[in-house]
Amino acid sequence: FSPPHSQSPEIRQSCNNQSVLNSAARLILGVPKFDSVSAAIRNELHWLPIGKRIRFKIALLVRHCIVGAVSSSSGRQSLGSSKIWAFTVSRPHVWNSLPTEIRQSCNNLLQFKSKLKTFLFQQS
Repeated sequence: FSPPHSQSPEIRQSCNNQSVLNSAARLILGVPKFDSVSAAIRNELHWLPIGKRIRFKIALLVRHCIVGAVSSSSGRQSLGSSKIWAFTVSRPHVWNSLPTEIRQSCNNLLQFKSKLKTFLFQQS
């Protein structure tokens, strides 16, 4: 584990977001401060960890691009150049890492989201 000052801003933000998610789960479920909340997040709330949630959102956006729900350049005007590059690189990687069965179900949004979330939960 790297000290926070040596990590990229994106990694620090992801860690901060996971801390917020953990705190919200503790509040909702009444889990004591020093008890593990990971299993409760997964089994009771059915929430994906932040890293997997990001993959879920990227795959969902790619799916929307494929079926024509949004253009492939959606949102580029509001992103900095390094974030555009990161998103451009991550899209094919995330999509191509999905099983064929999930990619082929992209015409049905509910089926796609269900299969994708199940797949990401199984990877945990």
